[in-house]
Amino acid sequence: MAQFSAKQAAQKRDKYLEISRQFALKYGADFDVFRQRLLAGELSAEEEQDYFDWELAITLVEDVEIKKLAEKYQMDDIKWVTGS
Repeated sequence: MAQFSAKQAAQKRDKYLEISRQFALKYGADFDVFRQRLLAGELSAEEEQDYFDWELAITLVEDVEIKKLAEKYQMDDIKWVTGS
């Protein structure tokens, strides 16, 4: 598992959190509300692409946090956490 410093982890997390925040501001909604619009077929092609970019940003925040926890507890195999 690639190790990264607490500073690097915080920078990555902050970058993806900012992307997520920008989408929330752009659409005036949180991700769950925006997802409901997607499921209802209410999004344009551009909005659908934003949905997937937003989802990726959220997933990457979670990934950084899981990896940092794994390093903290010196776990080489985090498959049990992520299911992958």
